[in-house]
Amino acid sequence: MLAKEEWGETLAGFEAETIVKAVQLCRNRFEMPPTLPQFVRLCRQCRPPKLSRPVIIPSRRIQDIRIAEKHIQEWFRILNIKRKAN
Repeated sequence: MLAKEEWGETLAGFEAETIVKAVQLCRNRFEMPPTLPQFVRLCRQCRPPKLSRPVIIPSRRIQDIRIAEKHIQEWFRILNIKRKAN
């Protein structure tokens, strides 16, 4: 495999903006071009931070609540327990 193909496959998981930021860091940190592992480390440092919690789509959340309620009712039926009204 050619080096260009190897770099392309390895960096395919990064967004273009992340790679641009990593290139800018290379210009400041290295006198010579970095190795692929060095550049991947820089790309990981330049990635935007991930959200701390998942985003819940409201319609999906309602559906999840309905599914949960259905499963709860089924367990009450299986266990032969009468559920108290809320």
